[in-house]
Amino acid sequence: MKYVIRNFNATNGQITVEYDDKWIYSIDLPIEDGAFPVGERLEEIIQGAAPTWLAERQNKLATTPANASAIQALVQPFPAKTVTDPFRDTLSDTANNADVEFIKEIINEVLLAKGI
Repeated sequence: MKYVIRNFNATNGQITVEYDDKWIYSIDLPIEDGAFPVGERLEEIIQGAAPTWLAERQNKLATTPANASAIQALVQPFPAKTVTDPFRDTLSDTANNADVEFIKEIINEVLLAKGI
């Protein structure tokens, strides 16, 4: 499989490899005889980690299998999440309204004191 090494982190002993301009994988390099592998050994490691199974799978899925609709009919989507306002969950509407009225009173008092 065609690849390009996109990154090397010597501290972590890890390379980032992009295969076939599509798939990006991080590979932890072994330390052999106190050194990272190079040459043929590095090639073996990189090709051994290549996602050949993914390429084969995508080739098989190039056309939709005949029974995809049968599987789709079995799907039960996750329920929609209810988004809640954490402030509404902790304070009642009455408390919120009372706070707003209190703040209005303070603003009015400040404005009157400044003659505005």
